[in-house]
Amino acid sequence: MSASIRIAGLGLVDEGGLVGTACEARSFEQGGIAKARWKSLFPLPNPAYRHLDLFGRCVCIASEAAGVGRALADELRRDTALVLATRHGCLESDLHFAAGLAPGERVSPAVFPYTLPSTCLGELAIRHRLQGPLLCLMRGDDSLQATRKSGLREARRLLERGEARAAVVCIGDCLTAERGAQVDLPERIGVASVVLVAGGPEVSELDGGDPRLAALLAVVREEVAAS
Repeated sequence: MSASIRIAGLGLVDEGGLVGTACEARSFEQGGIAKARWKSLFPLPNPAYRHLDLFGRCVCIASEAAGVGRALADELRRDTALVLATRHGCLESDLHFAAGLAPGERVSPAVFPYTLPSTCLGELAIRHRLQGPLLCLMRGDDSLQATRKSGLREARRLLERGEARAAVVCIGDCLTAERGAQVDLPERIGVASVVLVAGGPEVSELDGGDPRLAALLAVVREEVAAS
């Protein structure tokens, strides 16, 4: 553990809904994450949301639930790193784009920007004016725990080496059953967002509430947080 790194926010989105230290737990309406509308989830608008792919929406929702906007002071944002750790990344968009290449189909230009797994981090950087280093990690195994640990460890290293003063760590995947069936993969919808600050106080809300957040908090504390 590092005594200089504190947890400033947590957010989690799955097929059922979202939970975070900056909002109350909420369930998605009929249609799940694919049909979720931003204005029904959060008070502050996000004009870019409707253009995002499914993975990008999960990342943005989880980060908003973690309270990125309120957890990071303005002076920290110039030195806030963005770290993404994922197994499948933008595979949902890749498969969508590839389907448009089939005979008789049309390629959607709007999908192409999201065939890069780091595009969603760019959207986060724009929304919250984050200007630190950006890192995208694609793991080869299928372990969510290993994926989480890899992202948190890299964020910890950035903070410990002084390459960033804070970090937003996004971890997980968003792959629907329909797209997964194309490549013989199960549906996987679950993205967590963790806000870490070098030397900052851990927010008091972290110790209570939803058991999903408690489980995520245990993993984060094991990897990077001070006791």
